[in-house]
Amino acid sequence: LLVLIGLYALECTALSSTAWRFEYLRILAGVSAAGARVFGLPAHCIDDYVVVNDLRFKVAEGCDGFGPMAAYLAAVLVTPAPWSRKAMGAAFGVIILIALNQTRLIVIILAAVRRPDLFEWVHFEVGQPIFVVATAVMSAGWPRWAALK
Repeated sequence: LLVLIGLYALECTALSSTAWRFEYLRILAGVSAAGARVFGLPAHCIDDYVVVNDLRFKVAEGCDGFGPMAAYLAAVLVTPAPWSRKAMGAAFGVIILIALNQTRLIVIILAAVRRPDLFEWVHFEVGQPIFVVATAVMSAGWPRWAALK
């Protein structure tokens, strides 16, 4: 619990205002725009915004997935396992969560453009819960994977 509290405090304070976090949000927006283009949308990126026609989507701090990633990292760190296994579990887990979060952002943009009536539902009722449940499943499954020889 203390590890989770520490990671969350770090995420809420030191990481929130740094230039690298803005760069990360810009990267998320750029990849989201590229993903939207794959699905035929005329999307481009301006800083941390994805622009499709006359619609602008801000990739905000809550869209970065850092909160659930901090929870997953806390689960990895508190599990009794060799540090080499923890490092591998942390790296692979965070990569999976980044990919899942990026997919979530692209789907939200697609929904907003193609079915504006579903935007709020996809964003808040589908996308966020799926990401949180995936994080919980990964966190719960981590100790079992860490114990494998």
